[in-house]
Amino acid sequence: MNNGTIEKAKSGAGTPELRTIKIKPKPINNLTFITAKINDKIQERAKEYIQEGIKNGYNIILFHVKNGELTKIPEWFGMKATDEEGKKYKADADKLLLALSKKPYGYGVLAGEQPGGRVFISIDVDIDTEECKERLSKEIEEQLTKLGIKYYKEITKSERIHYYIILDKTTDKIESITKLPYPGTCSKFKDGEETKGEIELLTKKPVVVYDGIINDKEPFFTQKPEINSYIAFENFLEEWISKYKPVESKKEPKEEPKKEDKSLIQFSKIVEAYKIIRQHRIINGWEIDKVFSSYCIINNVPEEEIIEGFKTIYGLDYDEKITANLLRLTRKKDKNLLPGIGSVYYHINIALNTEGLSEYEKELLNSVKEELRANIPYDYILPEYLKNAENVILYDSLPYSNKDGRVYYKENYFIEQNINGIKKVIYVSITASEKYAIYKHHKLDKIKEVGIKADIIRLVKDGKIEAYEYLINDKVIYKPSFDYSKIDDIIHEIELIGMKYTTVFDVNLYKRYLSKKIENYIKENGEPIPCVVGKTTGWSEDLRFFYHYGLNDKYHELHQEHILYKYHKDLIKKKDKQHEIVKALLQEGKLLAVLLTASASSILIKPFNLPGITYIVAGNSGAGKTTSSLIATSLFYYSDDVLMNAQTTKTGLELTISSLNSLPVLIDEGALAGVNLSLNDLVFMVSSGKGKTRGRKDLSVDFKELKSNVFWTTEATDIDELRRTGAFRRMMYLLVNSWNDLTSLFKPEDRINEQYAGCGIDYIQYLIEHMEEVKKAFKEEAQGLNPKYKEITTIALNLYSGLTLLEAFYNTRFYELRKTINKLLNEAKTRFIDSKDNVVIQLRDYLESITYQRFHVINDGTGIDKKITHNEVYGEYDKSEGIYYITAKGFKEIAKEMGRERQLLVNELEKAKVLIAKNVSYYTKATGQTIKVYKIKFSEIVEPEPIETELMELETVEPETVETKAMETEPIKTEAVEPKTVEPEPIEPEAVETEEEESFEEIYIHDYVKRYKENPNEAVKFKESVKKYIKSGEAGELLKTVRKIRHDDVDIIQQAREQGLDVKENSLISYVISDYKAKKYCFGVYGWNYDKDYYLDLVDKLTEEATKRINGFR
Repeated sequence: MNNGTIEKAKSGAGTPELRTIKIKPKPINNLTFITAKINDKIQERAKEYIQEGIKNGYNIILFHVKNGELTKIPEWFGMKATDEEGKKYKADADKLLLALSKKPYGYGVLAGEQPGGRVFISIDVDIDTEECKERLSKEIEEQLTKLGIKYYKEITKSERIHYYIILDKTTDKIESITKLPYPGTCSKFKDGEETKGEIELLTKKPVVVYDGIINDKEPFFTQKPEINSYIAFENFLEEWISKYKPVESKKEPKEEPKKEDKSLIQFSKIVEAYKIIRQHRIINGWEIDKVFSSYCIINNVPEEEIIEGFKTIYGLDYDEKITANLLRLTRKKDKNLLPGIGSVYYHINIALNTEGLSEYEKELLNSVKEELRANIPYDYILPEYLKNAENVILYDSLPYSNKDGRVYYKENYFIEQNINGIKKVIYVSITASEKYAIYKHHKLDKIKEVGIKADIIRLVKDGKIEAYEYLINDKVIYKPSFDYSKIDDIIHEIELIGMKYTTVFDVNLYKRYLSKKIENYIKENGEPIPCVVGKTTGWSEDLRFFYHYGLNDKYHELHQEHILYKYHKDLIKKKDKQHEIVKALLQEGKLLAVLLTASASSILIKPFNLPGITYIVAGNSGAGKTTSSLIATSLFYYSDDVLMNAQTTKTGLELTISSLNSLPVLIDEGALAGVNLSLNDLVFMVSSGKGKTRGRKDLSVDFKELKSNVFWTTEATDIDELRRTGAFRRMMYLLVNSWNDLTSLFKPEDRINEQYAGCGIDYIQYLIEHMEEVKKAFKEEAQGLNPKYKEITTIALNLYSGLTLLEAFYNTRFYELRKTINKLLNEAKTRFIDSKDNVVIQLRDYLESITYQRFHVINDGTGIDKKITHNEVYGEYDKSEGIYYITAKGFKEIAKEMGRERQLLVNELEKAKVLIAKNVSYYTKATGQTIKVYKIKFSEIVEPEPIETELMELETVEPETVETKAMETEPIKTEAVEPKTVEPEPIEPEAVETEEEESFEEIYIHDYVKRYKENPNEAVKFKESVKKYIKSGEAGELLKTVRKIRHDDVDIIQQAREQGLDVKENSLISYVISDYKAKKYCFGVYGWNYDKDYYLDLVDKLTEEATKRINGFR
């Protein structure tokens, strides 16, 4: 029989047909507990199946996966696992899918009434004997078919059989039956032991469904249910039970060994004894649970009897879930180390010495005591160190022989005690005639207190170091600091925590104790998978998890010392309502929507490999700059106020930004007034993605990644300073005149940022699940951005990445927002082009600002007007001639400050006739040395003014200085700033190509004709190449085909490089249009946004025209 198949019955109604998906199953070890390996592909299928199951009216429930294996433990989402509580459970698709996205689960159906009013039940044939299984399954199927009952048949990996049946209703009669009788002796294997097989009828319990997990079959609940009459099923039960009900034997029962008889007699009395103890509160509930469950397990009492025993003892206080968990944990322990008859005997003695017992109760307890005493072959008294024992751990057991050759054992134990709520550990050494004798007759050799009890919670990983978290004294969670170099340091940290409960601590014994705890933990749970603790927010390397306080799970967690925890920003408030507000803002499309988009794009910086952008929010006081930015950051964390205050240092700033990796950060200019950090520094730091912070022992590291978008709010920002340094391509400038520029949906005093927080975690979760789809959509969007916003591509890509995500998440295209973003990008592009095209003005402005700080100033050709003695000198300035003599090192620093490549700056200044000489010898008047310099002379210049701040000697002010200072009160005329037009010197024709305004048509026809004359095939290739680049939208490649680069024209080569072309100097094979007019004509007024269809048709027409010219030449 094939594993995991769903088979049709051989006759009668049979099983409804199910679809099959063709996915090759992986081999799964499914022995004993029907476990199955869970992988990512299975989880993706599970999400689809679960949605279909809920749609079809089934009460789907998840089952836990432990160490990669599917278990029968349901996920109740905080509910108690009782029948009454189970009735309240209703499958929630969103909740189930969210749980599945965080970690693996299996699935199944909660038996009983389903959301659609129908009833689901399961018949489980838990039998491993092959002959029995085949015989009984055949009879079940024949009986069901005879009564017209349709069923789904599932065969598990271990080849046990499950029948799933849907009824129109249920009855007390059906629910009262839990097991079906059967003829013959059939067995099953449980925990490696052979036990009696069972046919179970499940009417209220969670039922694991294996199809789709252990094989490639869809589970039955993906199909519309086939509903059966409850009357027909009642008839099936009646006929089956009447047919196979066991007949009472008239023979005398076979005599069992005397000891077994006593055990059977004792159990019912022991239950009654503990019922008395419980009613009179003689022993606490935990002690009763521990000793009674241990006694049952040691004596192999059937589970049904154990459960009935607990029900009797606890009455109305009985909890099925607690009992099931208790028995599971007790079974895991070594039977030899469980408290047995001696502990029960000890409890009975305590009870008999208690006042208030009735005569019946005393008589029953005395009877139990005598029967127990008969089973103890020695005068057993429970030692004091075991009376409060919660757990006994064997450290070692070594055999020895005496002179007579008789074997005895020396054993060492760690005993965890409960002394009035303090959980201590003691070390006990004993000698006994048999092994595992701690609860048997033995002689005490040594006893010593070790320290406080510790239970392993989990393995955690911080960087390369792994360590365990412990629950100390069953109350305090110990999280390792990872600031240690040896094991003793961990023990010392635990010792400090335990000082509240005990001051006795033996380090060497405690290390042995923890070593044994670790050994037992791994034995019970398998090889532990560490929970990776992230010191910063942001993506894991495989992009499958994002470290955030709202996304912590079993294997990933944000460090508890993170800044969001420290400043209580770790809140999620009404995120569903926040989604509604955010969507409305995005549809409105004003500046606040842009800020929200920039905030969302922060989480895409790493996966899309984008640089961070600084968003400068400037405007008047009270316009809402800070409030709007806080609303934007509240998508991902509670933002009632800025994270950085006036005490924040530059290092603290870098640490804050880096700790909020991939999340937006708000920096208020006023709060950082005392920090030695300019906006220019911030822009380049954020864009480069690197800080200079050095390591500290808390949360910092040696190398910082600053993958974040930053909001900088300001009332006065020096745009000219940013213009000089080339920061424009790395930041977005938003000017806010009033709150209405941001939004008209609500007022700033509504403090939306304080009312809502955290909806952005849903964006992250969406990305985890749909990363490839979002990447694909963004890639398509980016194809149009690169040519359109070539100069500021990084800004455009950053904004549009967030827009792509938000439109995908909300399944809405935000047209108004797109218009606003495009308007802002065009403004930024214009600002950048203006910055780029006015290099001469920038240089002049910059030199004016530093003349009296970085230059020796001479006057009238010989006199020294100002000599620099303290700062690094860039050269000399001749006031009378208006010439700067700049050293090579000084010129390099100036280019760096302006954000320009030195050689390109030289070329531009030469073209403008501002650089009148380079690398020429010059005798300095101030130092009397001959040096190599660049000579800079502007056509007309406003005289620089001294701006030194250092203290100078008092002296008589010369008239010239007074006259110069007086100029400060006069407005500087624009005409005086602009350089005069300089007529270019004659250039020989062969030195440079024509700068005439050639059109695309002229260039194409010229090149086509020229290539045709050389080789017709080359002309054809040329045409196809041009069409190819037009179709692909690669403007830079199209430019390559239409204009040659001269080998000595570094400026044109650099332009080609900026377009992404692999152009080497002295290369004659690359083509580019260098003049702005041709670019404008060829690719549209707004840059590279050209009409592809138009140019494809145009190429065909131009080819015809070129062909006519060729034929005309002939």
